[in-house]
Amino acid sequence: MNNKDEKKINPNFKENRWWEFYYVRYFLGMVMGAFILFFLLSKNKLEFANIISTDLKDISLFHLIYLGALGLAYCYISSAPVFVLHVTRYAIIKNYKNKSFSILAVTFALIATLLGIFIKIHLQSFILISSIFLFQIIPVIFLFNNKLQPTHEYYKKLLSKRTKEDALIQKYVESYQHIREHGNAYLIIIFEILFATILYHLQGISIIIILFIWLLPAGLLWSAGVLLEYRLCNDEEL
Repeated sequence: MNNKDEKKINPNFKENRWWEFYYVRYFLGMVMGAFILFFLLSKNKLEFANIISTDLKDISLFHLIYLGALGLAYCYISSAPVFVLHVTRYAIIKNYKNKSFSILAVTFALIATLLGIFIKIHLQSFILISSIFLFQIIPVIFLFNNKLQPTHEYYKKLLSKRTKEDALIQKYVESYQHIREHGNAYLIIIFEILFATILYHLQGISIIIILFIWLLPAGLLWSAGVLLEYRLCNDEEL
């Protein structure tokens, strides 16, 4: 949603400050991603090691721009778990004490263990990729409970609060959004490092499989967007 659309919904909306734009928040992640990719490529830890020269003698402005673009792509891929956390935040808060969380975690852990033994993945990478996958997929499963009805109700209440012409509420919203967005920037860097650790220790398994596992929970959330859209069209209260 852009600033013009936000103003139509919320008359109290203020224009974003320069540091609130996505390209500013992703800049640090892009730089970190470029450094990580350069390191991984220089150690021949990726299947496409010849995608860019890692010889310092070959470094030029073009190489720096190209490496920056690759770093941004790496940053975006690494941030997939942050996106999942954002979308499933209500499901996590609502169900974190649910015993089904533990049951699902144990079940997936057993499946992941058997799979890890079968494909003989490096132990450190296996623990990281399995943990992060469980960390994402379980909230996604709970998100789809009752076809997203609880999440739909949550967004309705949130929209009702955020569109009120109340200065205190607007300041409160602005405060928690700043906290969350700055937290997102730092979380992205953390996941970039974790993803780099997995890639560094890859042994006997294609990076394509790792990417599929890493991105699957985020990809499934396309269906969540479709269901929320469907509920919006059929909700007479909105």
